[in-house]
Amino acid sequence: MKKALVIMAFSAMAAGCADNSVPKAQLPELDLSNPLLAAWNTPHETPPFSEIELADYEPAFDAAIACSRAEIDAIVNNPKKPTFGNTIVALERQGELLNRIAGLFFNLLEADTSDEMQEIAQRVQPKLTELSNDISLNPELFARVKQVYEHPGRLRKEDKKLLEDTYQSFARNGAALSDATCSLPVPLAPFTSTDMFVGATRRTYS
Repeated sequence: MKKALVIMAFSAMAAGCADNSVPKAQLPELDLSNPLLAAWNTPHETPPFSEIELADYEPAFDAAIACSRAEIDAIVNNPKKPTFGNTIVALERQGELLNRIAGLFFNLLEADTSDEMQEIAQRVQPKLTELSNDISLNPELFARVKQVYEHPGRLRKEDKKLLEDTYQSFARNGAALSDATCSLPVPLAPFTSTDMFVGATRRTYS
């Protein structure tokens, strides 16, 4: 009985040292008068199309990109040891606002485009490409992902796949290159209308 209590105590201490919680980001203040940034209090949270104007998209993209950068900063600057929860899950969840806006805009761009929407896309796409590259080539962020990848602990099958996909995504984008190779200029990857996410593969967590 005494031995069992000792084992439980050590297990509790280990659990306390490994912080799996998603780090809290210091998000910029959002202009909630913009319907793309406010909560969608509609049936099934469908976009409030009657309230959205084309002029809302670009400032909404800028605000959502700033939020995504803040979420990435929170992951990178987390003083806790990298874990699946505080790094991989956090990376998976970041960018939800940006994905919502990008998903709506680019679907409309393909289905019902206009000259004005094309102009917005031309101004927004370089910003999305820059964000995507800043994430995938962030050495501090990749270092955390790599540490979890090399020391994953016990994970469910679907979590193992997410970890593998996340690591390989960074590796394919050049994050795992040697320092000598990384000193060479890296061309920006073009952002297309199908690139709705700027990080790992999307997945819903309970």
